[in-house]
Amino acid sequence: MIGLAKRLEEVWVPGEEDPVILPRASESLYLLQRVRDEAHRFAITFHRSKRSQRMTASALDGIRGLGDTRRKRS
Repeated sequence: MIGLAKRLEEVWVPGEEDPVILPRASESLYLLQRVRDEAHRFAITFHRSKRSQRMTASALDGIRGLGDTRRKRS
């Protein structure tokens, strides 16, 4: 497990006092950036889908016997 600082692109390794500095054109740094960006994209997409589900929920959803048409009309 490592940390990749966004601004300076420093690679922080647990237990190490100083970060690892990879060259800007390094394939290793490029791979780490892609992994970080994909993890962020996945997390943001997941959060948005959960938030979207909460936004479409209604207090009327819990009423037994109330159908979709009636809920949408209210």
